[in-house]
Amino acid sequence: MFFFSCSSSEQNNDASKDELSKKNVKSVAIEKYSENFSLVYNSTKEYVICINKSKTKIPNTGITNYFVYDIKHNSLIEENKIINGTISWYSDFEIKVLETPGMIQKNMSQENGYIFNIKTNSKTKINCEVH
Repeated sequence: MFFFSCSSSEQNNDASKDELSKKNVKSVAIEKYSENFSLVYNSTKEYVICINKSKTKIPNTGITNYFVYDIKHNSLIEENKIINGTISWYSDFEIKVLETPGMIQKNMSQENGYIFNIKTNSKTKINCEVH
């Protein structure tokens, strides 16, 4: 009987930590971007990308600010900004960051970007060529 009550208490404690971590990431997002942000969790809910897109009247000039947050350790992993691009989950522990140039010329990359592995802190460059 004692074993079950400890186990239940540990599970409740873990759930409380997760809720606190989610509140912390929202606080960081509000501090950095005010109210204009979206949170995109990976499938395991261990990490979240916070994305802030600036509004602009000129096409292909928008700046996207983002950061990746570790829910379990309450820490910021990666923070950056890109012009005219997108950020999304590529896998549970990798994000895909793409930037699209304003003017695309023949034999020039249509999209430039990288895959960022948040576990190893490494980037793998990706290019999509126009033919």
